[in-house]
Amino acid sequence: LAQAMEAQEASVEDLLEVRMGLESNAAALAALRASAKDIGYMEESVREMQQEVDSGRYGTEADVSFHMAISYATKNPAQIQVMKNFSDFLFFAIRESRQQLYEEPEQIQKILKQHYQILQAIKSRDARQAHATMQEHIQFVIDFIKRT
Repeated sequence: LAQAMEAQEASVEDLLEVRMGLESNAAALAALRASAKDIGYMEESVREMQQEVDSGRYGTEADVSFHMAISYATKNPAQIQVMKNFSDFLFFAIRESRQQLYEEPEQIQKILKQHYQILQAIKSRDARQAHATMQEHIQFVIDFIKRT
């Protein structure tokens, strides 16, 4: 995957488009399958992200942890493996977008709110809402990247 990505010179926007499909589906499955432990990992990641942002840092690792926790909550080994392989690119895309987003602090707050909404949809076991909120979240980042 890494060689294919490098050979094709994939952009951050390209990575985000792939995330759109993978993670929207993962959020819906997580809403149906997540255990209490899975939800606890997601909650911890969101709390850590909030603390990092409040301290003036990007919160990138916590952001990636949140998205990986959603993948694990799908209980789908193929989904988990694809996300593990994709995680280096996911980390890069999140780091790049957060650096740009951080120049506009209100945008970071919107991202945090979106994570809380995704988490709430999963906790509520609302697969459609989880899918939709993840889609909105990733589209928000895509739109921001296109503008900057």
